Amino acid sequence: MPLRYRQILRAVVFIQIAIVAWDTLALLESYGLRRTHQDGIYYLFMANRLLQGELPYDFPHRCELPLAYRWHHEWPLGYPLLVAAASWVTDTPPFYASRWANLALYLLGYGLLLWAFRPWAEWLFLTLFSPNVTWVVGFAISEGPYLTGWIACVIIVLQLLRSGSVGWAVGLAAGLTGLFLLRYNALAVGAAAGLMGLWYFWKGQRRVGGLLVGAAAMQGIFAGLYFAWNAYQDPFGYTGLRMYPPMPMQDGWVEWLVGGARFGRYAVLIGLTALLVYLWRRRSPTYSLNFPTGLVLFLGATAVFHALGYTSSMLQARIGILDERHLFPILLPVLWLAWWSLGQSLSPKLVVVMAFGLVAWQVRNTVSHQRRAAEEGKLFPYAHVEQVRQAYDTLPPRSCVILPNIAYTLVAKRSDLCFPDPYLGYGFLTCQRCEHVYVDCGAVEARVQMGLSHLPYGVVWRACAEPARGVVDLRRYSCEKSP
Repeated sequence: MPLRYRQILRAVVFIQIAIVAWDTLALLESYGLRRTHQDGIYYLFMANRLLQGELPYDFPHRCELPLAYRWHHEWPLGYPLLVAAASWVTDTPPFYASRWANLALYLLGYGLLLWAFRPWAEWLFLTLFSPNVTWVVGFAISEGPYLTGWIACVIIVLQLLRSGSVGWAVGLAAGLTGLFLLRYNALAVGAAAGLMGLWYFWKGQRRVGGLLVGAAAMQGIFAGLYFAWNAYQDPFGYTGLRMYPPMPMQDGWVEWLVGGARFGRYAVLIGLTALLVYLWRRRSPTYSLNFPTGLVLFLGATAVFHALGYTSSMLQARIGILDERHLFPILLPVLWLAWWSLGQSLSPKLVVVMAFGLVAWQVRNTVSHQRRAAEEGKLFPYAHVEQVRQAYDTLPPRSCVILPNIAYTLVAKRSDLCFPDPYLGYGFLTCQRCEHVYVDCGAVEARVQMGLSHLPYGVVWRACAEPARGVVDLRRYSCEKSP
Protein backbone atom coordinates (compact mmCIF):
# COMPACT_ATOMS: atom_id res chain seq x y z
CA MET A 1 0.00 0.00 0.00
CA PRO A 2 1.40 3.44 -0.90
CA LEU A 3 2.80 5.46 1.97
CA ARG A 4 0.25 8.30 1.75
CA TYR A 5 -2.65 5.89 2.21
CA ARG A 6 -0.91 4.27 5.15
CA GLN A 7 -0.51 7.70 6.71
CA ILE A 8 -4.24 8.36 6.29
CA LEU A 9 -5.02 5.00 7.90
CA ARG A 10 -2.70 5.86 10.78
CA ALA A 11 -4.62 9.09 11.34
CA VAL A 12 -7.87 7.10 11.33
CA VAL A 13 -6.37 4.71 13.92
CA PHE A 14 -5.53 7.63 16.21
CA ILE A 15 -9.09 8.92 15.84
CA GLN A 16 -10.51 5.55 16.81
CA ILE A 17 -8.13 5.22 19.77
CA ALA A 18 -9.21 8.65 20.99
CA ILE A 19 -12.90 7.74 20.68
CA VAL A 20 -12.47 4.38 22.45
CA ALA A 21 -10.41 5.96 25.23
CA TRP A 22 -13.05 8.65 25.78
CA ASP A 23 -15.83 6.06 25.72
CA THR A 24 -13.92 3.93 28.25
CA LEU A 25 -12.90 6.64 30.72
CA ALA A 26 -15.28 9.58 30.37
CA LEU A 27 -18.42 7.42 30.58
CA LEU A 28 -17.03 5.15 33.27
CA GLU A 29 -18.65 6.81 36.28
CA SER A 30 -21.87 7.93 34.62
CA TYR A 31 -22.48 4.45 33.21
CA GLY A 32 -21.59 2.95 36.57
CA LEU A 33 -22.03 -0.77 37.10
CA ARG A 34 -23.92 -1.03 33.83
CA ARG A 35 -20.43 -1.25 32.30
CA THR A 36 -19.71 -4.40 34.26
CA HIS A 37 -20.88 -7.65 32.72
CA GLN A 38 -21.92 -10.48 35.05
CA ASP A 39 -18.66 -12.34 34.47
CA GLY A 40 -16.86 -9.06 35.11
CA ILE A 41 -18.42 -9.02 38.58
CA TYR A 42 -16.76 -12.36 39.27
CA TYR A 43 -13.40 -11.11 38.01
CA LEU A 44 -13.54 -7.91 40.07
CA PHE A 45 -14.65 -9.90 43.11
CA MET A 46 -11.64 -12.20 42.75
CA ALA A 47 -9.30 -9.24 42.17
CA ASN A 48 -10.61 -7.65 45.36
CA ARG A 49 -9.88 -10.85 47.31
CA LEU A 50 -6.36 -11.04 45.87
CA LEU A 51 -5.68 -7.43 46.91
CA GLN A 52 -6.69 -8.42 50.43
CA GLY A 53 -4.03 -11.14 50.38
CA GLU A 54 -6.45 -14.06 50.10
CA LEU A 55 -7.11 -16.67 47.49
CA PRO A 56 -10.54 -16.05 45.99
CA TYR A 57 -13.20 -18.32 47.41
CA ASP A 58 -16.39 -19.13 45.58
CA PHE A 59 -18.59 -16.20 44.69
CA PRO A 60 -21.15 -15.81 47.52
CA HIS A 61 -24.28 -17.02 45.79
CA ARG A 62 -24.11 -20.78 46.21
CA CYS A 63 -26.96 -21.05 48.69
CA GLU A 64 -27.79 -24.51 47.40
CA LEU A 65 -24.42 -25.63 48.81
CA PRO A 66 -22.84 -25.37 52.25
CA LEU A 67 -21.52 -21.87 52.90
CA ALA A 68 -18.09 -23.19 53.81
CA TYR A 69 -14.96 -21.99 52.05
CA ARG A 70 -14.81 -23.20 48.44
CA TRP A 71 -12.15 -22.74 45.82
CA HIS A 72 -13.22 -20.46 43.00
CA HIS A 73 -12.61 -22.61 39.95
CA GLU A 74 -15.14 -21.82 37.24
CA TRP A 75 -13.41 -18.66 36.06
CA PRO A 76 -9.67 -18.42 35.22
CA LEU A 77 -7.42 -16.49 37.56
CA GLY A 78 -5.42 -14.68 34.87
CA TYR A 79 -7.65 -11.65 34.43
CA PRO A 80 -8.26 -11.13 38.18
CA LEU A 81 -4.48 -11.27 38.67
CA LEU A 82 -4.03 -8.69 35.91
CA VAL A 83 -6.68 -6.41 37.41
CA ALA A 84 -5.26 -6.81 40.92
CA ALA A 85 -1.79 -5.87 39.62
CA ALA A 86 -3.19 -2.85 37.78
CA SER A 87 -5.08 -1.84 40.91
CA TRP A 88 -1.92 -2.07 42.99
CA VAL A 89 0.13 -0.06 40.45
CA THR A 90 -2.47 2.66 39.89
CA ASP A 91 -3.74 2.69 43.50
CA THR A 92 -7.32 2.59 42.26
CA PRO A 93 -10.16 0.11 42.99
CA PRO A 94 -10.40 -2.88 40.62
CA PHE A 95 -13.50 -1.33 39.01
CA TYR A 96 -11.34 1.51 37.65
CA ALA A 97 -8.08 -0.42 37.31
CA SER A 98 -9.68 -2.98 34.99
CA ARG A 99 -10.46 -0.22 32.49
CA TRP A 100 -6.93 1.17 32.63
CA ALA A 101 -5.57 -2.35 32.07
CA ASN A 102 -7.94 -2.97 29.15
CA LEU A 103 -7.03 0.36 27.55
CA ALA A 104 -3.30 -0.29 27.95
CA LEU A 105 -3.65 -3.72 26.33
CA TYR A 106 -5.74 -2.20 23.54
CA LEU A 107 -2.84 0.13 22.74
CA LEU A 108 -0.39 -2.74 23.09
CA GLY A 109 -2.35 -4.61 20.41
CA TYR A 110 -1.64 -1.79 17.97
CA GLY A 111 2.01 -1.77 18.99
CA LEU A 112 2.36 -5.50 18.34
CA LEU A 113 0.75 -5.23 14.91
CA LEU A 114 2.94 -2.24 14.08
CA TRP A 115 6.03 -4.24 14.96
CA ALA A 116 5.16 -7.47 13.10
CA PHE A 117 2.84 -6.38 10.27
CA ARG A 118 3.99 -2.83 9.60
CA PRO A 119 2.58 -2.40 6.06
CA TRP A 120 -0.85 -3.59 7.23
CA ALA A 121 -0.75 -2.76 10.95
CA GLU A 122 -3.32 0.04 10.82
CA TRP A 123 -5.73 -1.92 8.66
CA LEU A 124 -5.53 -5.03 10.85
CA PHE A 125 -5.94 -2.95 14.02
CA LEU A 126 -9.04 -1.17 12.72
CA THR A 127 -10.63 -4.42 11.63
CA LEU A 128 -9.63 -6.78 14.45
CA PHE A 129 -10.72 -4.14 16.99
CA SER A 130 -13.80 -3.32 14.94
CA PRO A 131 -16.60 -1.20 16.48
CA ASN A 132 -18.57 -4.27 17.56
CA VAL A 133 -15.47 -5.48 19.44
CA THR A 134 -14.07 -2.31 21.03
CA TRP A 135 -16.86 -2.30 23.64
CA VAL A 136 -14.81 -4.89 25.54
CA VAL A 137 -12.23 -2.18 26.33
CA GLY A 138 -14.73 -0.35 28.55
CA PHE A 139 -16.05 -3.45 30.34
CA ALA A 140 -14.53 -5.55 33.09
CA ILE A 141 -14.30 -8.80 31.14
CA SER A 142 -11.45 -10.74 29.60
CA GLU A 143 -12.21 -10.58 25.87
CA GLY A 144 -10.08 -7.45 25.38
CA PRO A 145 -6.92 -8.82 26.99
CA TYR A 146 -7.57 -12.14 25.27
CA LEU A 147 -7.55 -10.44 21.85
CA THR A 148 -4.23 -8.74 22.51
CA GLY A 149 -2.76 -11.96 23.92
CA TRP A 150 -3.99 -13.86 20.90
CA ILE A 151 -2.37 -11.33 18.54
CA ALA A 152 0.88 -11.83 20.46
CA CYS A 153 0.63 -15.63 20.05
CA VAL A 154 -0.02 -15.29 16.30
CA ILE A 155 3.07 -13.10 15.96
CA ILE A 156 5.20 -15.51 18.00
CA VAL A 157 4.06 -18.44 15.82
CA LEU A 158 5.01 -16.46 12.70
CA GLN A 159 8.46 -15.64 14.12
CA LEU A 160 8.97 -19.25 15.16
CA LEU A 161 8.18 -20.46 11.65
CA ARG A 162 10.62 -17.96 10.17
CA SER A 163 13.55 -18.54 12.54
CA GLY A 164 13.10 -21.97 14.14
CA SER A 165 14.48 -20.44 17.35
CA VAL A 166 14.08 -22.15 20.72
CA GLY A 167 13.57 -18.72 22.26
CA TRP A 168 10.41 -18.15 20.23
CA ALA A 169 9.17 -21.61 21.22
CA VAL A 170 9.65 -20.76 24.89
CA GLY A 171 7.82 -17.47 24.29
CA LEU A 172 4.97 -19.33 22.61
CA ALA A 173 4.68 -21.78 25.51
CA ALA A 174 4.48 -18.84 27.93
CA GLY A 175 2.03 -16.99 25.69
CA LEU A 176 -0.27 -19.98 25.35
CA THR A 177 -0.19 -20.51 29.10
CA GLY A 178 -1.05 -16.86 29.76
CA LEU A 179 -3.82 -17.00 27.18
CA PHE A 180 -5.27 -20.06 28.93
CA LEU A 181 -5.36 -18.12 32.19
CA LEU A 182 -7.44 -15.45 30.47
CA ARG A 183 -9.92 -17.87 28.90
CA TYR A 184 -10.04 -21.65 28.94
CA ASN A 185 -10.90 -21.73 25.25
CA ALA A 186 -7.26 -20.77 24.59
CA LEU A 187 -6.69 -24.53 24.61
CA ALA A 188 -7.97 -24.36 21.03
CA VAL A 189 -5.05 -22.09 20.11
CA GLY A 190 -2.63 -24.55 21.69
CA ALA A 191 -4.26 -27.43 19.84
CA ALA A 192 -3.87 -25.52 16.57
CA ALA A 193 -0.17 -24.93 17.28
CA GLY A 194 0.31 -28.62 18.07
CA LEU A 195 -1.49 -29.78 14.92
CA MET A 196 0.52 -27.38 12.79
CA GLY A 197 3.69 -28.66 14.45
CA LEU A 198 2.79 -32.22 13.45
CA TRP A 199 2.19 -31.04 9.90
CA TYR A 200 5.63 -29.36 9.70
CA PHE A 201 7.22 -32.46 11.25
CA TRP A 202 5.58 -34.60 8.57
CA LYS A 203 6.83 -32.18 5.87
CA GLY A 204 10.40 -32.76 7.04
CA GLN A 205 10.91 -29.54 9.02
CA ARG A 206 11.41 -31.45 12.24
CA ARG A 207 12.99 -28.68 14.28
CA VAL A 208 10.15 -26.20 13.73
CA GLY A 209 7.53 -28.93 14.09
CA GLY A 210 9.05 -30.23 17.30
CA LEU A 211 9.21 -26.74 18.81
CA LEU A 212 5.56 -26.09 18.01
CA VAL A 213 4.48 -29.42 19.46
CA GLY A 214 6.58 -28.78 22.55
CA ALA A 215 5.05 -25.35 23.12
CA ALA A 216 1.54 -26.78 22.75
CA ALA A 217 2.41 -29.63 25.13
CA MET A 218 3.58 -27.16 27.77
CA GLN A 219 0.21 -25.44 27.65
CA GLY A 220 -1.55 -28.79 27.91
CA ILE A 221 0.53 -29.84 30.92
CA PHE A 222 -0.12 -26.52 32.66
CA ALA A 223 -3.85 -26.78 31.97
CA GLY A 224 -3.94 -30.32 33.34
CA LEU A 225 -2.19 -29.26 36.53
CA TYR A 226 -4.49 -26.25 36.83
CA PHE A 227 -7.65 -28.33 36.56
CA ALA A 228 -6.22 -30.94 38.93
CA TRP A 229 -5.51 -28.18 41.47
CA ASN A 230 -9.07 -26.96 41.12
CA ALA A 231 -10.40 -30.47 41.79
CA TYR A 232 -8.09 -30.88 44.80
CA GLN A 233 -9.18 -27.59 46.35
CA ASP A 234 -12.89 -28.02 45.70
CA PRO A 235 -14.72 -30.20 48.28
CA PHE A 236 -16.86 -31.65 45.48
CA GLY A 237 -13.94 -32.32 43.13
CA TYR A 238 -15.04 -29.88 40.43
CA THR A 239 -12.33 -28.99 37.92
CA GLY A 240 -13.99 -25.96 36.34
CA LEU A 241 -14.64 -27.76 33.06
CA ARG A 242 -18.35 -27.91 33.85
CA MET A 243 -20.73 -25.37 35.32
CA TYR A 244 -22.48 -26.10 38.58
CA PRO A 245 -25.37 -26.32 38.53
CA PRO A 246 -25.54 -27.31 34.83
CA MET A 247 -27.14 -24.72 32.58
CA PRO A 248 -28.89 -26.49 29.70
CA MET A 249 -29.34 -25.00 26.27
CA GLN A 250 -32.05 -22.39 26.05
CA ASP A 251 -35.11 -22.87 23.88
CA GLY A 252 -34.79 -21.17 20.53
CA TRP A 253 -31.00 -21.07 20.59
CA VAL A 254 -30.75 -22.17 16.94
CA GLU A 255 -33.01 -19.32 15.81
CA TRP A 256 -30.95 -16.89 17.89
CA LEU A 257 -27.69 -18.18 16.45
CA VAL A 258 -28.95 -17.83 12.88
CA GLY A 259 -30.89 -14.60 13.08
CA GLY A 260 -30.07 -12.80 16.31
CA ALA A 261 -26.29 -13.04 16.71
CA ARG A 262 -25.19 -9.67 15.35
CA PHE A 263 -21.49 -10.41 15.64
CA GLY A 264 -22.01 -13.73 13.87
CA ARG A 265 -23.91 -12.08 11.02
CA TYR A 266 -21.20 -9.43 10.77
CA ALA A 267 -18.48 -12.09 10.55
CA VAL A 268 -20.38 -14.09 7.92
CA LEU A 269 -20.95 -10.93 5.85
CA ILE A 270 -17.27 -9.97 5.91
CA GLY A 271 -16.17 -13.55 5.23
CA LEU A 272 -18.45 -13.98 2.21
CA THR A 273 -17.47 -10.55 0.86
CA ALA A 274 -13.79 -11.41 1.14
CA LEU A 275 -14.36 -14.78 -0.58
CA LEU A 276 -16.26 -13.22 -3.47
CA VAL A 277 -13.65 -10.49 -3.97
CA TYR A 278 -10.87 -13.08 -3.84
CA LEU A 279 -12.58 -15.28 -6.44
CA TRP A 280 -13.15 -12.25 -8.67
CA ARG A 281 -9.57 -11.01 -8.41
CA ARG A 282 -8.18 -14.50 -8.88
CA ARG A 283 -9.18 -14.30 -12.55
CA SER A 284 -6.22 -11.97 -13.03
CA PRO A 285 -3.09 -14.00 -13.93
CA THR A 286 -0.88 -11.70 -11.85
CA TYR A 287 -3.05 -11.61 -8.74
CA SER A 288 -1.98 -13.39 -5.57
CA LEU A 289 -2.47 -12.80 -1.86
CA ASN A 290 0.68 -12.29 0.18
CA PHE A 291 -0.21 -14.70 2.99
CA PRO A 292 2.46 -16.75 4.79
CA THR A 293 1.31 -20.36 4.43
CA GLY A 294 2.06 -21.23 8.04
CA LEU A 295 0.03 -18.30 9.33
CA VAL A 296 -2.98 -19.29 7.22
CA LEU A 297 -2.78 -22.86 8.55
CA PHE A 298 -2.52 -21.65 12.13
CA LEU A 299 -5.47 -19.27 11.85
CA GLY A 300 -7.61 -21.86 10.09
CA ALA A 301 -6.82 -24.59 12.63
CA THR A 302 -7.51 -22.18 15.49
CA ALA A 303 -10.95 -21.37 14.09
CA VAL A 304 -11.80 -25.08 13.72
CA PHE A 305 -10.66 -26.02 17.23
CA HIS A 306 -12.43 -23.00 18.71
CA ALA A 307 -15.69 -24.06 17.07
CA LEU A 308 -15.29 -27.69 18.18
CA GLY A 309 -14.43 -26.67 21.74
CA TYR A 310 -17.33 -24.28 22.02
CA THR A 311 -19.78 -26.83 20.64
CA SER A 312 -18.57 -29.47 23.07
CA SER A 313 -18.76 -26.95 25.90
CA MET A 314 -22.33 -26.06 25.09
CA LEU A 315 -23.41 -29.70 24.85
CA GLN A 316 -21.85 -30.47 28.24
CA ALA A 317 -23.61 -27.47 29.84
CA ARG A 318 -20.30 -25.70 30.54
CA ILE A 319 -21.81 -22.56 29.04
CA GLY A 320 -25.57 -22.73 29.12
CA ILE A 321 -26.25 -19.16 28.04
CA LEU A 322 -25.56 -18.12 24.47
CA ASP A 323 -23.78 -14.82 24.25
CA GLU A 324 -22.32 -12.67 21.48
CA ARG A 325 -18.95 -12.58 23.19
CA HIS A 326 -18.71 -16.39 23.11
CA LEU A 327 -18.72 -16.17 19.31
CA PHE A 328 -15.98 -13.54 19.45
CA PRO A 329 -12.89 -15.77 19.90
CA ILE A 330 -14.28 -18.41 17.53
CA LEU A 331 -14.61 -16.01 14.61
CA LEU A 332 -11.48 -13.92 15.20
CA PRO A 333 -9.18 -16.06 13.00
CA VAL A 334 -11.73 -16.01 10.18
CA LEU A 335 -12.12 -12.23 10.45
CA TRP A 336 -8.33 -11.77 10.40
CA LEU A 337 -8.02 -13.66 7.11
CA ALA A 338 -11.14 -12.03 5.62
CA TRP A 339 -10.16 -8.43 6.41
CA TRP A 340 -6.54 -9.01 5.39
CA SER A 341 -7.75 -10.46 2.11
CA LEU A 342 -9.98 -7.45 1.50
CA GLY A 343 -7.16 -5.06 2.33
CA GLN A 344 -4.90 -6.64 -0.27
CA SER A 345 -7.63 -7.17 -2.87
CA LEU A 346 -9.27 -3.74 -2.93
CA SER A 347 -7.84 -0.45 -4.15
CA PRO A 348 -6.12 1.74 -1.53
CA LYS A 349 -8.78 4.43 -1.99
CA LEU A 350 -11.59 1.99 -1.20
CA VAL A 351 -9.67 0.67 1.82
CA VAL A 352 -9.43 4.22 3.18
CA VAL A 353 -13.16 4.78 2.57
CA MET A 354 -13.94 1.59 4.51
CA ALA A 355 -11.65 2.72 7.33
CA PHE A 356 -13.58 5.99 7.67
CA GLY A 357 -16.78 3.94 7.64
CA LEU A 358 -15.49 1.91 10.60
CA VAL A 359 -14.71 5.09 12.53
CA ALA A 360 -18.17 6.50 11.74
CA TRP A 361 -19.59 3.26 13.12
CA GLN A 362 -17.44 3.75 16.23
CA VAL A 363 -18.84 7.27 16.69
CA ARG A 364 -22.37 5.94 16.37
CA ASN A 365 -21.74 3.31 19.07
CA THR A 366 -20.19 5.87 21.41
CA VAL A 367 -23.14 8.23 20.99
CA SER A 368 -25.41 5.30 21.85
CA HIS A 369 -23.34 4.57 24.96
CA GLN A 370 -23.54 8.20 26.02
CA ARG A 371 -27.32 8.19 25.60
CA ARG A 372 -27.67 5.03 27.69
CA ALA A 373 -25.35 6.46 30.33
CA ALA A 374 -27.61 9.50 30.64
CA GLU A 375 -30.72 7.33 30.88
CA GLU A 376 -29.53 4.49 33.09
CA GLY A 377 -26.46 5.74 34.95
CA LYS A 378 -28.51 6.75 37.98
CA LEU A 379 -29.72 3.17 38.46
CA PHE A 380 -26.42 1.51 39.39
CA PRO A 381 -23.85 4.24 40.12
CA TYR A 382 -20.48 2.95 41.31
CA ALA A 383 -20.23 5.95 43.62
CA HIS A 384 -22.62 4.35 46.13
CA VAL A 385 -20.46 1.24 46.60
CA GLU A 386 -19.30 2.30 50.08
CA GLN A 387 -22.88 2.89 51.18
CA VAL A 388 -23.74 -0.62 50.03
CA ARG A 389 -20.77 -2.12 51.86
CA GLN A 390 -21.68 -0.45 55.13
CA ALA A 391 -25.29 -1.67 54.91
CA TYR A 392 -24.42 -5.27 54.02
CA ASP A 393 -21.65 -5.55 56.61
CA THR A 394 -24.23 -4.92 59.36
CA LEU A 395 -26.25 -8.05 58.46
CA PRO A 396 -26.25 -10.95 60.95
CA PRO A 397 -23.97 -13.93 60.29
CA ARG A 398 -25.14 -16.48 57.68
CA SER A 399 -27.54 -14.07 56.03
CA CYS A 400 -28.81 -14.46 52.49
CA VAL A 401 -29.80 -11.52 50.30
CA ILE A 402 -32.24 -12.16 47.47
CA LEU A 403 -31.43 -10.16 44.31
CA PRO A 404 -28.64 -8.21 46.02
CA ASN A 405 -26.91 -5.01 44.95
CA ILE A 406 -23.96 -6.22 42.88
CA ALA A 407 -21.82 -3.35 44.15
CA TYR A 408 -21.16 -5.26 47.37
CA THR A 409 -19.36 -8.05 45.57
CA LEU A 410 -16.73 -5.55 44.41
CA VAL A 411 -15.70 -4.66 47.97
CA ALA A 412 -16.92 -7.69 49.93
CA LYS A 413 -14.91 -8.69 52.99
CA ARG A 414 -17.33 -11.15 54.55
CA SER A 415 -17.50 -14.78 53.43
CA ASP A 416 -20.59 -15.76 55.43
CA LEU A 417 -23.10 -13.78 53.35
CA CYS A 418 -24.84 -15.60 50.54
CA PHE A 419 -26.54 -14.33 47.39
CA PRO A 420 -28.96 -16.94 46.00
CA ASP A 421 -29.11 -17.73 42.34
CA PRO A 422 -32.17 -15.79 41.07
CA TYR A 423 -33.37 -18.78 39.09
CA LEU A 424 -33.64 -21.04 42.16
CA GLY A 425 -36.82 -21.35 44.18
CA TYR A 426 -36.59 -18.89 47.06
CA GLY A 427 -39.28 -20.11 49.41
CA PHE A 428 -38.04 -23.64 50.03
CA LEU A 429 -34.34 -23.71 49.19
CA THR A 430 -33.24 -20.29 50.43
CA CYS A 431 -35.05 -20.55 53.73
CA GLN A 432 -33.71 -24.06 54.21
CA ARG A 433 -30.09 -22.98 53.81
CA CYS A 434 -30.09 -19.48 55.33
CA GLU A 435 -30.56 -18.43 58.93
CA HIS A 436 -31.63 -14.92 57.91
CA VAL A 437 -33.21 -13.89 54.62
CA TYR A 438 -33.27 -10.35 53.26
CA VAL A 439 -34.45 -8.67 50.09
CA ASP A 440 -32.65 -5.57 48.77
CA CYS A 441 -35.66 -3.68 47.45
CA GLY A 442 -33.48 -0.82 46.22
CA ALA A 443 -31.61 -3.17 43.87
CA VAL A 444 -34.88 -4.85 42.86
CA GLU A 445 -36.45 -1.51 41.96
CA ALA A 446 -33.42 -0.56 39.84
CA ARG A 447 -33.67 -3.87 37.99
CA VAL A 448 -37.34 -3.29 37.28
CA GLN A 449 -36.59 0.17 35.89
CA MET A 450 -34.05 -1.44 33.55
CA GLY A 451 -36.65 -3.89 32.27
CA LEU A 452 -35.40 -6.92 34.20
CA SER A 453 -38.64 -7.57 36.02
CA HIS A 454 -38.67 -11.20 34.83
CA LEU A 455 -36.06 -12.08 37.48
CA PRO A 456 -37.88 -11.55 40.80
CA TYR A 457 -40.40 -14.08 42.02
CA GLY A 458 -43.29 -13.90 44.46
CA VAL A 459 -41.09 -13.62 47.55
CA VAL A 460 -39.51 -10.47 46.16
CA TRP A 461 -42.79 -8.88 45.18
CA ARG A 462 -44.29 -9.49 48.63
CA ALA A 463 -41.26 -8.07 50.42
CA CYS A 464 -40.98 -5.05 48.11
CA ALA A 465 -44.67 -4.15 47.86
CA GLU A 466 -43.86 -0.63 49.03
CA PRO A 467 -41.44 1.53 46.97
CA ALA A 468 -37.78 1.40 47.95
CA ARG A 469 -36.66 4.00 50.47
CA GLY A 470 -33.23 4.43 48.89
CA VAL A 471 -30.54 2.91 46.70
CA VAL A 472 -29.94 0.36 49.47
CA ASP A 473 -33.11 -0.90 51.14
CA LEU A 474 -32.60 -4.22 52.97
CA ARG A 475 -35.85 -5.72 54.27
CA ARG A 476 -36.09 -8.81 56.43
CA TYR A 477 -38.16 -11.63 54.97
CA SER A 478 -39.86 -14.10 57.27
CA CYS A 479 -39.44 -17.69 56.18
CA GLU A 480 -42.71 -18.50 57.88
CA LYS A 481 -44.41 -16.83 54.92
CA SER A 482 -42.81 -19.21 52.49
CA PRO A 483 -44.99 -21.86 50.85
